[in-house]
Amino acid sequence: MSTIALTPSMIQTNERLHQMGRFVLINLALILSGLFSIYLPSISPVPFTLQAQLIFFLPLLLGRRVAFYAIAAYLLEAALGLPISAGAGGGIMKFVGPTAGYLFFFLISPFVIAPLYERLKIENKRLRAFSVMGIASLLNFIFGVAWLSVFMGLQQAILCGFLPYVLGDFFKLIFFSRLVKN
Repeated sequence: MSTIALTPSMIQTNERLHQMGRFVLINLALILSGLFSIYLPSISPVPFTLQAQLIFFLPLLLGRRVAFYAIAAYLLEAALGLPISAGAGGGIMKFVGPTAGYLFFFLISPFVIAPLYERLKIENKRLRAFSVMGIASLLNFIFGVAWLSVFMGLQQAILCGFLPYVLGDFFKLIFFSRLVKN
């Protein structure tokens, strides 16, 4: 009977493969969360997706650095034209069009969410997660509506880029906060 001794380099390689596999799965989850979208063009140019709430959950799950890299990779793939963002769209126009403000906040959200979660003094981790992701959602609306207002004015941007989404986002935040171990 022979035994195989694991060397430090074998362990390190195994850890890297595990991290790469996790990164690929996260990227796939981001893609799917955007592809499963509902457009209501008569109401808004902003689609209904699970993507924002998943993005706000990632820093809680992975930490700010890994979450940032995952989100940046996804946005880079979309910018390069891969049809992976909402409505199977992609390309640089997504980053200058009406929904660009929301996308910009996606990129900086790990640097808001992770430190806020660490500093917020709420014992119940699910309530803390809900609160932090709720703040992130509000900031995302501010960035998104501000950019959208360039295309349609502030009042119309609030009517089209905020109001139709508030209730749905509330329930999605409840769902994602329930995934946090208490």
